[in-house]
Amino acid sequence: MAGPQTTLLIEGGFRELVEELADYIDNVKKSQGDAASSSLRSAVTASLDRYTAAEESQNTVELEAARDEVLKIIVGRSEALNAIPDKGEGCQLKVRKHASAADGRAAQNSLLPTIFSFISSSSRRT
Repeated sequence: MAGPQTTLLIEGGFRELVEELADYIDNVKKSQGDAASSSLRSAVTASLDRYTAAEESQNTVELEAARDEVLKIIVGRSEALNAIPDKGEGCQLKVRKHASAADGRAAQNSLLPTIFSFISSSSRRT
């Protein structure tokens, strides 16, 4: 009998995804008994506001600087994620039953370009 399957669908803009990730990390820290630390969500709010303002004014230099600042904050405060057990076994790409192993690998390799196609060209570095 197969284990549980997980479907991953990533939707939303940069701000929404960062806020959701910050909330998730804050919840992980609380579950680990680290309620005394400051909220990651509040730590990224000012930088996210700069990001939104730069996005509205279409200032690409400021947009990239604000995005990098937000990501540095997230990465710097994400150590709590190291304590979460890996759940990769239940998350598998479904492949046709009659496909060969080589076809399955090709389907899995085509997954990343599909995900990246959802990222707007303005958020990619060139």
